Amino acid sequence: MSEGEWSQNSVWKIAEFDAVEATNVRLQVTSAVSDTEGKAFASAAEIRLMAPAQEPEEPAEPEEISTAVLEYALELAQAVDTEGVIGSVVEIFDNTKAAAQELLERVKAGDPSVTQEMVDQCWMDLITVMQYMEFKQGDMTDLQKVADLARTLDLTKYLEEGQKEFTDALAAAEAVLAEEFAEQDEIDQAWRTLLKTMSELRLKPSKEALEALIASAQNLDIEDVPEETEAIFRSALAKAVNTAENEQATADEVAAAEQELQAALAQVLASVGGGTEETPQKARMVEQMEVRRTAPAAER
Repeated sequence: MSEGEWSQNSVWKIAEFDAVEATNVRLQVTSAVSDTEGKAFASAAEIRLMAPAQEPEEPAEPEEISTAVLEYALELAQAVDTEGVIGSVVEIFDNTKAAAQELLERVKAGDPSVTQEMVDQCWMDLITVMQYMEFKQGDMTDLQKVADLARTLDLTKYLEEGQKEFTDALAAAEAVLAEEFAEQDEIDQAWRTLLKTMSELRLKPSKEALEALIASAQNLDIEDVPEETEAIFRSALAKAVNTAENEQATADEVAAAEQELQAALAQVLASVGGGTEETPQKARMVEQMEVRRTAPAAER
């Protein structure tokens, strides 16, 4: 409990008393400025309870920071060779080393905000990133050369067989080229696979000779040719036409169709001329074939 007198004004009033545990506080007025009947009163607009003033704490002794390990880690970092190391790893290393050097200088300057825990974490981070110095970029020169050549190929000029293997190998090579941490074995395997699939592509064979032979055969009048010979001729001609129209026909297939049609034509000529004997009908057939072969493309 505390007793006293307060001035009659609106300034904050203070009453000090010993601290006690309580659930209620009472402000009791014992006298008023006016004792006129009906005018003796007192009022308090707001009451605030405040804790007792705390004794100031003794300032803590500054923590003694050991930087021996950090300094040695920085010495090791200075000797690190970053040549050939992947760029992103070098950047992390440089930033970590710079941060370690800055923290060491803050300790030497007496910065009270630096703790031993910060110093220890700093040198551990530096040692950890130094362990990545073997992450070196493989030599992409050969892979780049093979990939550049592969991109120039016009696949419409090649047979479909082998194209999927080629495009898959090219996609894999592109992925390795874009890979920052690609190892040399992976790089070498990529260009070797791509080069092998390129070597296995096959150009579409020229069909000019076959198409000229077909044109000659289609111009022949074979009314007087024996049925068996005519059947062989028509079969060879049909096969030759199918081969000429087949976009995926191989060189061997084109050559075989051409040889078969030539043999059938020879058989037709032999059947109307009695072997090697020259006859008017045979001469006419030969003339028809020659005319067909030499006719301008517009007339065909």
